[in-house]
Amino acid sequence: MLGEVPLVEGTLVDVVLAGEARVVVVTSIASISALVEQLDTMIRPASTTRRWGSSRQFPTRFAVERGICFDDPMAQNVLGGELESCSLDPLTGFYRDGCCTTGADDQGVHIVCTRVTEEFLAFSKAAGNDLSTPMPMYSFPGLQPGDQWCLCADRWVEAFEAGTAPQVVLEATHAAVLEWVTLATLREFEYRPTT
Repeated sequence: MLGEVPLVEGTLVDVVLAGEARVVVVTSIASISALVEQLDTMIRPASTTRRWGSSRQFPTRFAVERGICFDDPMAQNVLGGELESCSLDPLTGFYRDGCCTTGADDQGVHIVCTRVTEEFLAFSKAAGNDLSTPMPMYSFPGLQPGDQWCLCADRWVEAFEAGTAPQVVLEATHAAVLEWVTLATLREFEYRPTT
């Protein structure tokens, strides 16, 4: 167990070691033991890391296979349910935990889980935020049409007003976005996977 969250196979852990964010995927019981040993020797106190809550000594940002974002038990989606994971591939969210959660350090408020389109990517690039070009130095693969990504609330509204808003995954979109846009409007852009 790491902090208050049990580690199981398939757990994705976002940690900050030696000043760099790293994502670790627990692939076996042996890797869990190795991860705990690494963290015991390399982890920095929570007060010195940007990504960790000040009241805990262990990382608090986790996303797991079942898709629920349980770092913040108060986080709800726009439908009033538990906030679900937006995407683990590509890994999204301001905290790179797969979830569209936000905090005081998230100036852009990355809370809208979208399914990006070629049209939206072109709009975003023209607006000064190139999301389609890979940036290996930031471990960013570049987005392709069909990828899911946590967008800033303001950027989604800008795209909506320009007629290029991407579809929204309501179960993975943070309820705080309702300060920017109505649920009725979001429902018009709801992504519904085909079966």
